[in-house]
Amino acid sequence: EGLSVVHFFLTKTTMKNVITRKIQAADAFMRGLIKIRGDIADTICAKNLLSLFFRYMDYIAYDSD
Repeated sequence: EGLSVVHFFLTKTTMKNVITRKIQAADAFMRGLIKIRGDIADTICAKNLLSLFFRYMDYIAYDSD
């Protein structure tokens, strides 16, 4: 497979809200807070990777308590 590039354009505030889960990335995209340049299939793969990242972060956070 070839290497694909997807660009996400968003403000620091939007990024912070997505990371802290005050807003879901899909909701931010639908509201126009996130602009995407690239193939939508690659964007879905990036979403799946981000979901996996958050799952591992939850595991680490709750496991350390």
